[in-house]
Amino acid sequence: MPRLLVALAQVWATWDLRYKGRRALRDLDPHLLRDIGLTAQSAEVECRKPFWQD
Repeated sequence: MPRLLVALAQVWATWDLRYKGRRALRDLDPHLLRDIGLTAQSAEVECRKPFWQD
């Protein structure tokens, strides 16, 4: 049972990081996107993914 809880916590943490990262990416200005090597279109594609999708 404890291993299951640890595994669930890890999945939850991964999903939370994806969600927060995609929200932060959504709020970046185009010049900042270029600085990290992304286009507005590629950022939009990433932001549209559900949090459980890698």
